[in-house]
Amino acid sequence: MDTNSSGSESDDVAFITRQFKSFLRKNNKYQRKWKKINIAKTLKVLLVLFAINAGSLGM
Repeated sequence: MDTNSSGSESDDVAFITRQFKSFLRKNNKYQRKWKKINIAKTLKVLLVLFAINAGSLGM
C-alpha cells in the first residue's frame, strides 16, 4: 500500500467529515430560527385571542 494514497484517503475523510459537520450546523441553525418564528407567531395569535376574549367579557 502506498503511503501517499493512505494520506490522500485520510485527507478525503477529513474533508467529508468537515463538510458533513458544516451541513449539520447550518441545518440546526435553520431549524432553531424556524422554531423561534413559529413560537412568536403562536404567541401573537394567543395574545390577540386573549385581547378579544377580555374585550367581550368587559375586562
